[in-house]
Amino acid sequence: MEKETADNLQNSPDREALKTEEIIKNNVDFSLVKIKVEKISKERDSGVDEWSPVRVEPDSLIISVESNSESMRYTVSSNSIFSPTFRPNQQEDAHEFLQCFLNKLESCCYNLEPQDNIVKEAFGGRLVSMLRCCNCCHLSVTHEPLIDLSLEIVDVDSVPEALESFTKIEKIEFSCEMCKTQGPFEKQFLIDRAHSVATLCLKRFKNDRFVVQEVDKHVSFPLELDMLHYTNKINNEEMKYDLYAVIVHSGFSFSSGHYYSFIRCNPNKWYKFNDEQVHWVHQDLVLVE
Repeated sequence: MEKETADNLQNSPDREALKTEEIIKNNVDFSLVKIKVEKISKERDSGVDEWSPVRVEPDSLIISVESNSESMRYTVSSNSIFSPTFRPNQQEDAHEFLQCFLNKLESCCYNLEPQDNIVKEAFGGRLVSMLRCCNCCHLSVTHEPLIDLSLEIVDVDSVPEALESFTKIEKIEFSCEMCKTQGPFEKQFLIDRAHSVATLCLKRFKNDRFVVQEVDKHVSFPLELDMLHYTNKINNEEMKYDLYAVIVHSGFSFSSGHYYSFIRCNPNKWYKFNDEQVHWVHQDLVLVE
């Protein structure tokens, strides 16, 4: 989901481009959609378009520099560039892939100013955890960076309900560092700093003793979501998000099946991306997934 007040990320400053040999070493300087290639080897420099699309395939990352005269392609194994746990011809988890992908993106931003870090600017938020002793009312507050939210869906039927469950006050037994007693505590998670792009992952599995079972149920989601209800409301800024994309897994297990996605290209137009097949779909079809 994309925040309505989010800055246009395409206006972010140009990143220093990398030479071809650096790409092969897996040190790739990414932008959200395109890579700006300013320096190519001299024999390949003539007529090359500086903007090149990036396509990710199941077992490799293909960086294609398109030009009027030639097309140059560099293939890097996804095992080395994203995660050594990813295996060719084996289905992997889309959420895990996103996390590895964003981690790799952020690793290219270490030498940049914070405002130029594309991952933190687009996806970065902050979560606050509050723990209050019910005996002496001592309050412990901790913060942690937040890229996405993983939401339990076993006992809920909609995304707002899942967010309510995630941020509700929970009673636990804990030892208080202030009054030195073991007793009841109130624990709560809230969003402390908003993302520009909010990524919500629905946890479609549950642990039943020693067996992990898939949660195969429909969970409804709105086209517009107000996240202000799930924050500590310190900043009190608007936190309305428009639904931008939905990733769907079809199949009967975690190790098999198929992924496809729906992308919103403008307020009234959705497209289904299913491997190489891309076609327009009605909004109602997206909402019933």
